[in-house]
Amino acid sequence: MVTWKLLTDETAREVWDEALLRFDDYTPFQSYAWGEYRRALGWEPCRWAAFDERGEIVAMTLGLLRRYPLGFGLIWTEGGPVGDLSVCDDSLQQTMRQTTGLKRLYCRFRCDRGRQIEDVLR
Repeated sequence: MVTWKLLTDETAREVWDEALLRFDDYTPFQSYAWGEYRRALGWEPCRWAAFDERGEIVAMTLGLLRRYPLGFGLIWTEGGPVGDLSVCDDSLQQTMRQTTGLKRLYCRFRCDRGRQIEDVLR
């Protein structure tokens, strides 16, 4: 079983890119620097990672958040998530909603990974 966690900016600065480069499907749109670039354009970078029982990161995603009135929000994930997509289930969505504190959340994923039949079926 995996656990999705929102990383603090300090933790992400230290570990994000190193962990990202371990995955074959990494992309510059999921890098720490890309999140900071988008922050300068008004987005709030949120970096979620899935940890297995041993504490290893098995999947991760940089979500760019925009908050709107009445507890609504939009998360745009460019180039992600990366890693083991089988762990990108309801627990990721629940973690996103809980850690952002939003009532309603629209998530838009644009994964740059090569198409595999297993991923398409998920």
